[in-house]
Amino acid sequence: MLVFLRFVGVTNAALWLGAIFFLTFLAEPLFRTPDVEKVLSPVFGGAASNFLLGRYYAVHFWFAGLALAHLLAEHLYAGKPLRRLALYLVIGLFITGLFAANLIQPRLERYHLEAYGILSTAAQREEGRRFLRLWHGTGQFLNSWTCLGVLFYFWQITTPSSSVRSVPPNKFRG
Repeated sequence: MLVFLRFVGVTNAALWLGAIFFLTFLAEPLFRTPDVEKVLSPVFGGAASNFLLGRYYAVHFWFAGLALAHLLAEHLYAGKPLRRLALYLVIGLFITGLFAANLIQPRLERYHLEAYGILSTAAQREEGRRFLRLWHGTGQFLNSWTCLGVLFYFWQITTPSSSVRSVPPNKFRG
């Protein structure tokens, strides 16, 4: 059972790291390249990017929830001391995901509609593009930090704990 728990924890951390790395550095910036904007236009490229971010945050919560469950199961089943740094890190990553999904993502969608909406005036479009750049940069910064956090969590989960449980010297005396 311990091998299975370790396998689940490491696999979850590896998939989570791969997902955030793929989103932050490959997939999401792809929709903002000139080549893709020629094919999709900024309207549809930005909309596709927003859909991708929405799907990622749902997956992010699953990974964070599974990481929390793994840490607690490892503590309860194996009797290992709770890795507090890893626990706080996963909770922080979960809260970061909540912040991004509930604050940044809706603003990206709103300002994207303002910047490229048919009924938007020229002033609304300019303001929408300005705030869209601001919130997109904020989201990319947050995703980069999340990527570093998940990388650190992956390192934490794959490194054996340094806590050594020793038996007191008087335990074996008659």
